[in-house]
Amino acid sequence: MFIGSLAHLLALITAVETYLGTNICFAELDLDVFEDHQISVTRDALHALGLRQVHTTRPASRSMTMAQRPDPAPEYDEEPKIILSIGHSPRWYTVDLFMVEDGAIEISFPDFRSSTKMDEEHQLEEIERSLKHIFANSPSNVDLPNGIQELVVYGDDSKNESLGNLLARMLNADLVRDARVSSSAFDGANLTARSVHEDMDRNHVEMRGLSAWGCQWRSALYPASDTISGLREATNDITNTLLGGNQNSNARDEL
Repeated sequence: MFIGSLAHLLALITAVETYLGTNICFAELDLDVFEDHQISVTRDALHALGLRQVHTTRPASRSMTMAQRPDPAPEYDEEPKIILSIGHSPRWYTVDLFMVEDGAIEISFPDFRSSTKMDEEHQLEEIERSLKHIFANSPSNVDLPNGIQELVVYGDDSKNESLGNLLARMLNADLVRDARVSSSAFDGANLTARSVHEDMDRNHVEMRGLSAWGCQWRSALYPASDTISGLREATNDITNTLLGGNQNSNARDEL
């Protein structure tokens, strides 16, 4: 599994660096897997390729939902909003229940998330079964499906007519009519990339310390002043160490 993750990540990194014309030092992982060992293997593969993460690994479905997040978000003294998020593609689907509180999206119902299902032969039937399971076993503080206030649909088959008919049959008509349908399968990735870039831009000095040794020196993406400053600091440290050693030696000779 490690070798497979390594190969996939290497192909992605090579494509990005070829496009940019220089090497990169940081990356982020959005994964719809729940098993800790799978996340750990992918993270280790990223690290082995010389890249470092800025944020912790997050579910891809969360990033897609954040990209379509309701506006305005509830204030701190208002009731949270419940979001039903459905990812749909010819080869996979995901069903998640999220809560928006104080402007942040949280996975507040971990028992009502489904990891990405691949290559389901009867995919719409499986989505319907997942929704019925969630509605029949709703959290004690949420009335489902009536308590759902936002519907997010994403994936490269998000506008599938049969999916729309299924949702119209199972959910409130107004909810389906006002659904936030993603226009791009890359909305979540774009949001994650933008968020990471903003954090790095605000904390570029700290980011220098987090990158693999020498990575930013070789890259044209990071401020040259940081590289020069780092070299100057290293040179000063070495010089002071050498001078301190010579002074101690001279003192011993005089004795």
